[in-house]
Amino acid sequence: MNYIAGDLIRDSKNYDVLVHGCNCFNRMGAGIAKGIKINFPEAFNADANDPRKPIDRLGGITYTKALSSSLIIVNAYTQYHFAGPKNVEYLAIRMALREIKKTFTGKKIAMPLIGAGLAGGHWETIEQLIKDELNGEDVTVVIWEEDIKKQQAAKAAKQAQPTTNILTQDDNTKKSPVQPTTKTTFQNLNTSKNSDDILNDLIDEFDLGD
Repeated sequence: MNYIAGDLIRDSKNYDVLVHGCNCFNRMGAGIAKGIKINFPEAFNADANDPRKPIDRLGGITYTKALSSSLIIVNAYTQYHFAGPKNVEYLAIRMALREIKKTFTGKKIAMPLIGAGLAGGHWETIEQLIKDELNGEDVTVVIWEEDIKKQQAAKAAKQAQPTTNILTQDDNTKKSPVQPTTKTTFQNLNTSKNSDDILNDLIDEFDLGD
């Protein structure tokens, strides 16, 4: 399994299969699912035309070929509902991945941080599920470059905050009270970093877990 920084929808031409997680109620209203709905309405139609009841979709998939290319878009039903801060279903992720393995083995598969965004899942747990169920497959996890930029900007802003050091008075000498001294450190945001460098920073700093 490989990690890259990028835009999964924009870069989808580099893969055979694009997988994203969605709920079981035909709502692609936020996150990457919204982008899928806008850019690949055929994927949303595949979701809408699924005759199964919502509960019967959980852990399954629907898929369709993109109208403009040979790309296959997979709707993986990794969470039941869409409301609330934490909807991830780890068993559903495992079952969906198993179905993807059976249907698309040998293909170049790309996915986002599936289940670890709006669904609120713990990425280390999900990562292990992917390694277990898609073992031997060509899988790329694409971390959205805009999230990386936001993380880098937040990191730079935090490092630019002034820190105050208070000097203490020696107990054995009589000195006038020491005034606080302020030390400010600035680190420039390196906008020339390549995706690999930014991704390494993201993996180190970005909280992908609970």
